[in-house]
Amino acid sequence: MTEHEKYLYCLDYIKKYEEKHIRKLIRNENHTKQLISFEGLNVGDMYPTDIDGALEYDDIYLILFEVKHNNKEIPTGQKKLLKRIADSWVESGLYTGIEKKSIIFKVSHNTPLGESIKLAEGMVIDYYYDGNWLKKDKPITALQAIYDIAKEWKINKLKSWYLLNTI
Repeated sequence: MTEHEKYLYCLDYIKKYEEKHIRKLIRNENHTKQLISFEGLNVGDMYPTDIDGALEYDDIYLILFEVKHNNKEIPTGQKKLLKRIADSWVESGLYTGIEKKSIIFKVSHNTPLGESIKLAEGMVIDYYYDGNWLKKDKPITALQAIYDIAKEWKINKLKSWYLLNTI
């Protein structure tokens, strides 16, 4: 099986898994549909923000996700916050003697309103790594981006998970 065939198989596996198990992951689906309003928490034009996704492994690796519709820009304040979190994660390793790594994936989607956004299928076009915002030469899915960084960083838990689910 080629790498691309494994990748497509993995996407299909995830779809089937989600259809069967997603209800177990979401305890109360109605609550996920509630908008969190930051009304009244602003200081001038500054409001709280959210982080769309985060994976942390072994207190060493941090992967953050910001999801935007049709590759919309990340607002300046949110971009600065994400960057500061990623940079602080890496810097914290300097004090402990552990080499920590972080990356932020900006994930684009075009999911119609009312449908669930499947992060694994979203396209990574931009990412923040080692102090720089960079563009992918060719957009890849968030799932592939996770696998690629797992290979580069040698995160065996993620590599094993991906490979087991693509056979």
